[in-house]
Amino acid sequence: MSKKKTAVLLYDDFSNYEFSVMLSIFLQADKPYTTFSLTKDPVRSEEGLKIVCDALVEDLNIEEFDSLVLTGCMDLEPIINEERIYSFLKQFDLPRIKIASISSTPFLLARAGLLKNKRYLAGMLKEELLKHGHTTIEELEGMVDIAEYRESYEEIGHFIKDGNILTSVGAFFREWAIEFGKMLELDFESGWYGDFKKD
Repeated sequence: MSKKKTAVLLYDDFSNYEFSVMLSIFLQADKPYTTFSLTKDPVRSEEGLKIVCDALVEDLNIEEFDSLVLTGCMDLEPIINEERIYSFLKQFDLPRIKIASISSTPFLLARAGLLKNKRYLAGMLKEELLKHGHTTIEELEGMVDIAEYRESYEEIGHFIKDGNILTSVGAFFREWAIEFGKMLELDFESGWYGDFKKD
């Protein structure tokens, strides 16, 4: 039986650096993954890297996957009302699926309904989201936004893990990736990334 894969959703202005350690962990652990996008054209990262994804969001066969990763995005505005993304994400709303999302993208999970009754961290401001009409206060229930996080960083730490969902802010992409590798029970050496602490 073949290994289950990780689905990676990419979009223009995705943050490649926030995903770099995660990719390295997948390589170490021989963890297969498939990149998905809205277009067959290359998507361009915020750093200018162009990537042709493996599949369109409509090509997803959820039975092939045990996990999902969303890296951050410099500007969600072009995709925030893209229904194809929400249709894609809703398919991962299963207890067996582990999900890692960082920076602004936990908001996409919230809008797709995957964060109901979950506490999660997002590198955004609730006030800005509400001001621009992107959401309602009900949709933001459970969100620890960047302002709240700065006030309670020592209590929260580098990420929030609530059940099968792991969220963080962009500054802690290394710790986020290492924790997700552990959640997936991957065989990798976290010391490669400066994590020299013993469990």
